[in-house]
Amino acid sequence: MQEKQGRCIHPQKSKKEDHSSFLQI
Repeated sequence: MQEKQGRCIHPQKSKKEDHSSFLQI
């Protein structure tokens, strides 16, 4: 669930940034 949330939180950000964000969470 966190993965989906992280992606939703930064939908405008780049895919790379999204992955980093969801990984950090």
